[in-house]
Amino acid sequence: MKIRIIELVEKYFDITFVDFVPKQFADCEISLTKLSKNEELLFSIETFNEICANTLSKSGPRRKEQWELGWQSSGIFLDENISRLPIPLYFTKNNIIRLKGELYNIDNKYAEIYILRVLQNFYLNAAKKEFVGINCIAEYGCGTGHNLDFLNQIGFGKENLYGYDWAESAIDRIKKCSFLEKSNFDTIDYFDKLSFKSPNKEFIAFTFASLEQTGVNFKNFMNYLFDNENCVGGLHIEPIWELLPNTSTPRLISRLYCQNRNYLTGFFDFMKLNEEFKNIKILNYNLNGFGSKFIEGYIPIIWKKNGKI
Repeated sequence: MKIRIIELVEKYFDITFVDFVPKQFADCEISLTKLSKNEELLFSIETFNEICANTLSKSGPRRKEQWELGWQSSGIFLDENISRLPIPLYFTKNNIIRLKGELYNIDNKYAEIYILRVLQNFYLNAAKKEFVGINCIAEYGCGTGHNLDFLNQIGFGKENLYGYDWAESAIDRIKKCSFLEKSNFDTIDYFDKLSFKSPNKEFIAFTFASLEQTGVNFKNFMNYLFDNENCVGGLHIEPIWELLPNTSTPRLISRLYCQNRNYLTGFFDFMKLNEEFKNIKILNYNLNGFGSKFIEGYIPIIWKKNGKI
């Protein structure tokens, strides 16, 4: 089945109206073919065997050196039709994506990032409507800055875009570009609470598949946001695997894969607990069913501080 990205989002994500999205993403046409039962079974067996072999790399502070090398050159690619800044290479390695929790073959290696651009636009605009008058966004775990470059292209002023990452190579690369404010970028380390930084004005905290690398070690960072007077709330698009029901083999595989790689664990329960203890409110979370080959990893959660905005 051939389908435009904007039509795919409207069909599979129950979104009937999407604010402005650059045409190169919205109008891109891809071919979708749902995996047959036999293909899904074979894929699941192969992935399950890989999980059981326990050879997958684990998230955590030991991987910092790998990320430094990856952001320098080996883990990125540049296509100016997608971004003025390099994109992580892992986006091009998937020939399968997940829609409504089911597996589909795709014919375009950029399909995942195209869909993500439309969804990012939708979720960020949804967050902005909850935080009227707040135009500053701080992305934690910003990598090469490609998400912030996209936000700049859809109307967010560069003076209001901040980025932080643990890899100095990533921050150095961003500071060499001319279309983002160099002084708005710096290094932080999720595993070192003394390194945490933020804008000196009210901001929305944004993470995109970066907290996944913390495993269970996200609490110091989130408490920093809760206690930061300038942080009005946040949008996190992360693999919150505990929310996935055990209703299908692909979702079970996603849960096992996340656990095996030590991805983000306990985040939703922590957020619910802190609705009472930190005076925050979860405004929305959405089990949208979207993901890459191995995980359903893009679950958005929006929260705000009570009394803010």
